[in-house]
Amino acid sequence: MATSGTMGRARRFRYQDHQQCPTGPRPRQPLQNERHDMHLDDAVSMLDTGSLSQDGFLRELQSFEMAVPLKQTADGGSALSVFTYGSHSCAAVFSAHERILTHLRDRPAAMLTGRQLAGQWPSDLVMALNPTDDAPGLMIPPAEVQRMASDDLQRVVPAGTRTFIGAPAEHPPVELQHVVRELVATTGEIDRAYLFQMGIGEDTPELVLGVVLRGTADTRAAMSHAAQWVADHRPVHPPIALLVLSDSTLDIVASCVPAITGEEPWTPPSRSTESDVRRIGD
Repeated sequence: MATSGTMGRARRFRYQDHQQCPTGPRPRQPLQNERHDMHLDDAVSMLDTGSLSQDGFLRELQSFEMAVPLKQTADGGSALSVFTYGSHSCAAVFSAHERILTHLRDRPAAMLTGRQLAGQWPSDLVMALNPTDDAPGLMIPPAEVQRMASDDLQRVVPAGTRTFIGAPAEHPPVELQHVVRELVATTGEIDRAYLFQMGIGEDTPELVLGVVLRGTADTRAAMSHAAQWVADHRPVHPPIALLVLSDSTLDIVASCVPAITGEEPWTPPSRSTESDVRRIGD
């Protein structure tokens, strides 16, 4: 698991200018779907408040059909509508045709899902979701956009990347502990869980919910259920990432924090411990 960037409003990234556009279905007239648009607005609000993780938001965006204004190129093809924000280039994408900026409405708009966009998204172009005349909207780094092409939203950590794992600097909120305990108690596929801190490379460490699945568990179904459970039941706190713990990672995590089970009360560490450093791929 590796975080390649953080979604946010007006967050700064470094990318080169890019003028290419992914290919996809031919542009068609958009469908009116205000309820669908409101659903994504809710997801963005939950992301902003921390009640929905980045992975949970990307799962919502995977199947969401968005309006993508295009411009015609000299060779008869199409290109994304690119604008510059700070030092990086962004492509404008909208959750509904009605939200397309006035100066872009004379362009054809393709209706594409997040998954369709992700499969061919340029590696140096930020997705700007619902930009306005005054702000770039929700900015999603290209590596995060591209992850939507995968069914399980896997993050790939390059070999040799330093991974920091340890107890959180501050104890996880009691409310969150209760939510995780109930998740384990009511989900037969999950044997136990851990709340720990994890940083990869130079990324800022994040709070992670690591789960240990039973041998017969369907990984994709179990993780989708866990993501939805946490989004529906957790209080408003900073975002939390989800991770299935492999044997090697489990050993490190278990040495830093206690397991959360469905039967026993969760006991936080008496104090924060130094993060272990491991190299993936050694």
